Parts: sequence; structure tokens; C-alpha cells
Amino acid sequence: ADIALSHVRSADGGSSWSKPARVNRPSDRLSAHHPGENPQIVAMGDRLIVVWTQQRPGAHRGGVLATAVSDDGGATWKAGNTPAPPKVGSQTFAEFATDGQTVHMAWLDSREGRQGLRYARSSDRGETWSADRPLAPRTCDCCWNSLAPLAEGGVAVMYRGDEPRDMMLLTSRSGDTWRNHGSIGQFNWQVRGCPHVGGALFTQGNAIHTLAWNGKDELFGLYYVGSTDAGNTWSRPRKLGYDDARNADLAMSLSGELHAVWDESGTRSSSIERARSTDGGQNWSAPERIAAGADVSYPRVAATRHGVAVFWIDGSVRRGASIMVNGKPLPTL
Repeated sequence: ADIALSHVRSADGGSSWSKPARVNRPSDRLSAHHPGENPQIVAMGDRLIVVWTQQRPGAHRGGVLATAVSDDGGATWKAGNTPAPPKVGSQTFAEFATDGQTVHMAWLDSREGRQGLRYARSSDRGETWSADRPLAPRTCDCCWNSLAPLAEGGVAVMYRGDEPRDMMLLTSRSGDTWRNHGSIGQFNWQVRGCPHVGGALFTQGNAIHTLAWNGKDELFGLYYVGSTDAGNTWSRPRKLGYDDARNADLAMSLSGELHAVWDESGTRSSSIERARSTDGGQNWSAPERIAAGADVSYPRVAATRHGVAVFWIDGSVRRGASIMVNGKPLPTL
């Protein structure tokens, strides 16, 4: 079936939206994906770049990375370039970020016969890409990655490791040499199996803010862990929400307030929760419920000049999953 990937844009903090524009071509088949394996977008002025996993003919899921670019703020789109795709294996869970000069991309790749983390960058707004390189030879199979720029052209990548199944952090100053910071939170969760839960990463200069979920029995739940020195030292983990808090995201408002969002699933309903920190993650407010329903999940948060917008999926709307922003559904094609 033809699956349309569409783009909409708001200039007023989400109160109104542009007419949807199709991003992918009808011949571009989006791969069936796990939750969290969503198309990603970066913006450099009116230059927008979107990446997703394109299904190979005859394959049930998985495939190669595909991109589309727009030079008019999303009104029109054309096919873009990607790092050289492998002849075997699949590329999934791509993550994008830009510091305004360089576009960074990380993804999970199975060309070596097992899932590993790879990286490439572009210095010309996505026109061409560096040769992709391995960052971690083995990772968890189906947890999404997070990527964010650091000061002076650096970059940080967070992913879920293989042994232990903790969230892991890598940093680089150039994209060529990388430092492995190991486990975020040092939970040492040992399990064979994929929890299908990634983390959240936000950076400001050399400050790194993370949300890491782990399933270790005595430490089950979602935790904030932060660093003020690019990952050299870390704060103690601070638990957010109840034990079933997961699928989190982070953003910082223009006033410097950190916003953490996540979902919680009960026996009969689920909710979207938010907490705030005004001191760089040292202390957090009590959770605030911003949405509830039979099937609300996977929130994302973004800071704009009009305030903070929270997006989530509501599986009970229009007989299928609709993306909600501040309680209202986005327009669709």
C-alpha cells in the first residue's frame, strides 16, 4: 500500500498549521516500523531534511535509509542523498541533528550480521555525506537512538547497549575520533531481549541532559541523569514518574526551563506526563498530567518562541493513530 509521509508547519506555536505537503514519492515505500522508529527532520533556515527507512522490495520490514529535502520551508520536496547504503542488512532507527553548520546522522545497521551503531555527517546541508563509520559493533535491536550537538562542533550519541542493556553515550569533537562514556546511570541491567524503549537527549554547550529508562527490578523506571562537562562527570540518577513511566523526551524553553515528558500505562488507561526543572535538572517539579485516554503514548516536546509544544500519539482518534499537539490533532493529507 502507498503510505504518504507528509509535512506540516506552524508559525504560531501550533495554533494553526500549513496545508500538508507530501515528502516521499509514491514509489518510496516506508518500512513497517517499531514504535519510536519514526522519520526524523532537521531544519537549517528554509532548508529541511527528512530521513526514514525505505522498505526493500519483497521485504516485510527494514531496508535502507532514504532522505528528502526542501528549500522552501516544506512547501515542496525532492529526493535527497544518504550515506552509501549497504548491499545487505538494514538501516533503521536513524537520528538527525545539526548545529547549523554540520548535519549529523546515526542509525542502527545490520550489515555485519548483527545490529550495530553507525554514523555519518554532512558539511553541505545534506548534499553529500561522509563515509559512514561504525561507532558500536553491537547494540540492542529495536530501541531508538538520540543525537545532539555539543560545543565547538562536537556531537553526542545515546543508544541502548547490548551488555548491559543500559543507555550508553558516545561523544566526539570532530566526528572522526570518539569517546565511549559507557552506561548512563550505571544501572547494569542484564537481560536478553529488547524493551523497545530508547532515551532522550538534550544538550546546551557542553551540558548534557538525558532521560534513561531501565528494567532492572530494584531500579525499574525512568531516570534523569545529567552532566555539566560533556560527559566527564554525571549527576546521580533522579527517578521521574511512577514505575511504568517510559518513552520520554526532553527540551529546554527559551527561558532555560527543562521540560521532560513521558507516557504511563495503567490497566485501563494511559497518560502523558510532564515535569519541569528550573535549575538544570538538579530538582524537578511534581509530574503534571497533560493528557489521558485509552491509548495515548510516545510524547515528544519542542520549544518554540511561542512556548513549549507537546506532541503525542492517540490511538483512539479517527479509528487509528493520530498525532496530537497540545490536545489537537495535526492535519493530514
